[in-house]
Amino acid sequence: MSMPPPPPPPQPSGGEIPPPPPPGPTPSAGVQYKFETVRVVRGMENRTITKRQKEGWEFVSQTQGKLRTEMTFRRVKRNIPVRLLAIVGAVVVLLVGTAIGVAVAVGGDDASEPVAASTTTVETHTGEPTEEPTEEPTDEPSEPEVSATEGPTETETPEPEYVYEGPKYEVVAVDNNQTPADLTAYWVLTDEVDYANDKYKDKIELLIEDVARTNLATDLIVQVVSLKDVALAEAASTYRDFAREKGDEYVVNEIPQLEVKHWIASYTGGFNYNTGKASTADAAYELVWRPYDTYEAVNWKPEIE
Repeated sequence: MSMPPPPPPPQPSGGEIPPPPPPGPTPSAGVQYKFETVRVVRGMENRTITKRQKEGWEFVSQTQGKLRTEMTFRRVKRNIPVRLLAIVGAVVVLLVGTAIGVAVAVGGDDASEPVAASTTTVETHTGEPTEEPTEEPTDEPSEPEVSATEGPTETETPEPEYVYEGPKYEVVAVDNNQTPADLTAYWVLTDEVDYANDKYKDKIELLIEDVARTNLATDLIVQVVSLKDVALAEAASTYRDFAREKGDEYVVNEIPQLEVKHWIASYTGGFNYNTGKASTADAAYELVWRPYDTYEAVNWKPEIE
């Protein structure tokens, strides 16, 4: 006799299906993550999460402040592909096998007479001179001897020479002794970017890194704009002459509107805005995207080595 099927599970009242639990990061054994903290204006959280998820980031947590929200994301670090490791291992095994094969081919006859070889070795350590047959000098260079104990030789691979691959840019103004940390600020002019996706950020990061490399420093300020008037109106070394030339009406009323589109990024390194002091902590290196529009701040530091 077959057993009757179990009764169906009870359904919630009203015919509604309960929503699934909210997604959250689940730890995976052996997986390493890269974390990044982003500060955005309140109200922009959902938009930021959507954009980050398209880039492969996973939302972890957020802390709301009075004006801005601090959000933490993570994504899996890239590892060397297993296939590449297998190829490298096969090449090493092939080199070792080739070296051993050549050594056996060259010294195979001596290996068949171990007693004679042992006797000769003892005689050479007596300290008395022995007569050896002389060889006629030749003009041909001698080939290096191959020993059975030798393995594949390791050669040092020179580091690739640095080549800048970012967008074209021009430094239009330089301000010294900025902030209490006495940083040098560089106002950089480049072409307009497409804000429809975040691909422009990679190019701007390359630009900022190149300015840092040129000055051999990460403790500096780099302001990236796509309109020269924005730089000249904001730079401490040029704004007075610019205001006299263009007039206060243009500087006060029109420049702020132009900054919404043309002020692309603002990097500050070596100064903590929260404490107002110079610092080498991670929080003292900040990159702000579109500071007069969406204002998205991340902790970031250019690589100059």
